[in-house]
Amino acid sequence: MSGRLFADTVAYGGWWIDLHPPLGIDAPEEPPCQQVHFPHLFTIPLGCLVSQNIQNLFFAGRNISTTHVAFASTRVMATCAVVGQAVGTAAAVLGRADGCDLASLSTPEAVSDLQQTLLCDDAFLPGIRNTDPDDLARHAAVSASAAIPGFPPAQVIDGIARPLPAHLGPWADGGSHAWKAPSAPAWIELRWPEAIEVSTVHLCFDSGLERELMLSASDHANRKIVRGPQPEIAVDYELRDGAGNLLVQVGGNHQRRRIHRLPNPWRLTVLRCEISHPGANGQPGLQEIRVYGPPQARVAGSWLKRRSGS
Repeated sequence: MSGRLFADTVAYGGWWIDLHPPLGIDAPEEPPCQQVHFPHLFTIPLGCLVSQNIQNLFFAGRNISTTHVAFASTRVMATCAVVGQAVGTAAAVLGRADGCDLASLSTPEAVSDLQQTLLCDDAFLPGIRNTDPDDLARHAAVSASAAIPGFPPAQVIDGIARPLPAHLGPWADGGSHAWKAPSAPAWIELRWPEAIEVSTVHLCFDSGLERELMLSASDHANRKIVRGPQPEIAVDYELRDGAGNLLVQVGGNHQRRRIHRLPNPWRLTVLRCEISHPGANGQPGLQEIRVYGPPQARVAGSWLKRRSGS
């Protein structure tokens, strides 16, 4: 109810507390449902996803450790899904570290590595930004052909890959955390003071996350739902270096998140994303850009590297 931000946050929820009698129809004297609405999101800590007495056992979905009242919110499917992503990622992290158990994953350094891995996979963790030291985009200067008010280009590297309307919680700043141009064609450019080697580029497009997208039999709900490609997502775009060399060309895109792995590392000082065909809303834009060098040059995951000897 307080919207608490746990230090070991790995997932979040926001469904209202939807209480049903534990005895069900065997408790006819109790109301069948009590709903308590609250305006903000809350976070789900790693600590309630692990067993206290069975080594190396995770929980995800409806069997996580909560009270009956908290379970009335965490049990819904979309919340179970993000908890599942957190547990799957944690298991993968542990699997890469020889001799690692859940106790070692609970250290602040390990939790931070897990959180940054989740953010890199486009998970949302309230109150936590991208601080990945391997993300070279964080050290670039950003410019664009144009921007509409409230959507400056520098926001693609501000560490948050979705809008944060203030009603989500006291940690939400009300910002759009995206770049958006008034019309196409449009470009956004990252520039470094010295040449870097690039092997992978992550692009995250605005996908209208403030809009409802759910299965419903309600005509009222369905009128607000956009089926198929979301109108904010760019359809056709290219990645080029400062000399105009084509690195990536995409047509017919409908996905929010695209990861482009170059056949060979490319040395450059400028990376430009040119959007020629925006989505149906006609405004080219991006929520986040990440840039990574060759795997052998990366320094992140210090806790994991020490555990695995890599």
